[in-house]
Amino acid sequence: MTAEPSGRAGSAVAALIRAANIELIPLRGAEEKLAAIPASTKITITCSPKFGLRRTLEYAELGVRAGHAVVPHLAARQVGSKAELREFIRRIGDLGITDLYIIGGDADEPAGSYREAADVLQDLADLDHGLERIGVACYPEGHPKIPEGTLEGALLRKQAYATYMVSQLCFDARALTGWLRATRAAGIDLPIRIGLAAPLKTTRLLELSLKIGVGSSIRYLTKQRGFVGNLLVGGAYRPEQLLYAIGDDIAGDDLNVEGLHLFSFNQVDITCAWQGQFSAAPPAGAHRLWRLSCLREQVKISLIVTYVQLRREQASANRAARRRLAKRKGTMAGSLEDKIQRSGNVAEMLRNSPAGAYTYPMRPEFSNWRDEQRAWATTAVLFDQSFHMTDVYFRGPDALRLLSDLGVNSFKTFGKNKAKQFLACNYDGYVIGDAILFGLDDEEFSLVGRPITPDWVAFHAETAGYDVDVVRDERSVANQGRRLTFRYQLQGPNALKIVEKAVGGPIDRIKFFNIGQFTIAGCTVKALNHTMSGIPGQEMTGLEMMGPSDHGDEVMAALVEAGREFGLREGGSRAYPTTAIESGWIPSPLPAIYTGEQMKSFRQWLSEASWEANASIGGSFVSDSIEDYYLTPWDLGYGHLVKFDHDFIGRAALERLAGQPHKRKVWLRWNDDDVARIITSSLFGGEQRAKYMDMPSANYATGPYDQVLIGARLVGFSANVGYTVNIGGWSSLAMVDEADAIDGTEVTLVWGEGDGGSAKPSVERHVQTTLRATLSTSPSV
Repeated sequence: MTAEPSGRAGSAVAALIRAANIELIPLRGAEEKLAAIPASTKITITCSPKFGLRRTLEYAELGVRAGHAVVPHLAARQVGSKAELREFIRRIGDLGITDLYIIGGDADEPAGSYREAADVLQDLADLDHGLERIGVACYPEGHPKIPEGTLEGALLRKQAYATYMVSQLCFDARALTGWLRATRAAGIDLPIRIGLAAPLKTTRLLELSLKIGVGSSIRYLTKQRGFVGNLLVGGAYRPEQLLYAIGDDIAGDDLNVEGLHLFSFNQVDITCAWQGQFSAAPPAGAHRLWRLSCLREQVKISLIVTYVQLRREQASANRAARRRLAKRKGTMAGSLEDKIQRSGNVAEMLRNSPAGAYTYPMRPEFSNWRDEQRAWATTAVLFDQSFHMTDVYFRGPDALRLLSDLGVNSFKTFGKNKAKQFLACNYDGYVIGDAILFGLDDEEFSLVGRPITPDWVAFHAETAGYDVDVVRDERSVANQGRRLTFRYQLQGPNALKIVEKAVGGPIDRIKFFNIGQFTIAGCTVKALNHTMSGIPGQEMTGLEMMGPSDHGDEVMAALVEAGREFGLREGGSRAYPTTAIESGWIPSPLPAIYTGEQMKSFRQWLSEASWEANASIGGSFVSDSIEDYYLTPWDLGYGHLVKFDHDFIGRAALERLAGQPHKRKVWLRWNDDDVARIITSSLFGGEQRAKYMDMPSANYATGPYDQVLIGARLVGFSANVGYTVNIGGWSSLAMVDEADAIDGTEVTLVWGEGDGGSAKPSVERHVQTTLRATLSTSPSV
């Protein structure tokens, strides 16, 4: 039990709280957070590998303009050179900042020669920096990756350059004071600012603390009266309890406690309100918060450990589900990064991957693929999309911020009952992937598409400290259970008539890329107005309907019955992928994830059983550098999606790329005679046969890349090929250099792979050939 602090100690605690620094993370919305902090309060701005030094400087300037004394954080591992260090110091000097907090940083690999804070401190001593105060980090509860002896030695070295130190998050009063006494005895006399978590919901505090490795503090928290009760009802942790426990110690001069460093996790309104409560001595009876019953506490500890373990294992369970197939076969156990390292060359690995074209686990044909294609242009077609796409749900107060931090799109007006084509890029501005983003509620969203984009967002949700719950609904080839939802696409000029017949009356107009709701066969159905073919935005010719999977059969039967008089056809897996050729969607650009140090943690998160680890590249374009396959948003026709009205991963790179030449998405209409020649050769050409063209979609790899030439000059890649009756021939989507994207231009396409073909099972031995195609900058239908 902890005794009530004396009057002197209580006054010291209150004074520390009132004068505490508040730490801010430079995330979206932090500008508003600054406005909520009293101008007299000193704020510190963090520096992370995710956002870099530029973001820290931007928010330091915002803080100064708001009237605050500002302490930027400088992470040694993010400083590329002494010149960059000099520039950083110049920038903060221009802002009038005289206090700097220097840390080692969390980046796996340093950007330059600085590996730890001491390296920066030594070079800083040679500069005319003008700093009055320099802070360094200390670790009363140890560091998860650094031995205790190493920490003490490093702190002794840093003491020669620093004027104060800041501790990690602390919860254990005895550990803190014990470490401080030992540190003072070792000759380290830097004043300390105690790192303290500001008041926030206990569940949130647990998640963040576990991620940054202060496990012993968490064990201590579980011994505090009221902690578990707060946890179970979503209550708040009260940081003053630790200060009351050490009140008499910090009131003296021997421990040299200078102040507090409040980790606000950007919940500054709560933090500032809490500070305002301590205008005088501590509340009467505050010490009673620390009095525990041993028997009751054992029960509490058991509850909290169980709860924390469940939350920590949720992400592991999600990853385990994705690895289930590999474990069952006993053939793959590591990560994508492991697989790349073993392969020696990732381009060669993907070129010879066994995977063929993307899998659509649905019935191949319900009538015949030609009539099914014709139906979406003349009557209507109904596709069952319930099986081939990955659905990942993101719920929680940080869900929208998570999406905004990763998506190049604008989110200014995005929310409930809206949808958008979400696009994510890597740190260098190359496309990772796209997916349809659904706004299901104010704090609930889902990403639906091929696995890469939902995986990328889920990775950040699970590892980057967002207050978001993730629920995965895996595509059928990776899911041994039933899907959570059904998903049906009704496409064609009679789509609205069919839905209204199934509903039993008119339905409200749904704006393009908005979500409406109605009832079919007693089931509440949500419907997105978008189109998979034809003209985007045309009045409700395409509706994507979704609802609980338990009602999927009834809704499907009602739609089929309602569509009989309107010429409805059900569509199968042969016709389905050819919709993209007409609409202009390039479905499988290679995700730009296979290289780069900043992407390494994501590759380590992905298993060898993941879609990303088993994707394939195919076609006549061959390079040993996988980065030659990477594409920008402009190359894919997504330049209009890029909005620089918010910060997101890849923004700086895209700003640099925006004014440079790009490729342009185009349609290629293949020459009928050349196609006939190739098909004939593939069937009857013997050893010199051409690569077979499957019908109606001729893609034979996850990511098709065929050379497009003008003369002998490579001008781009053909990316998705097939036949549709609505076009009346073979065509493909392609990306060519902007200067060559001229309507009517005849280009040459190289069909088939070199040297007889790769090792993919979908590739028979064949000889490369060429064909003619006519370029168009608009759809062929």
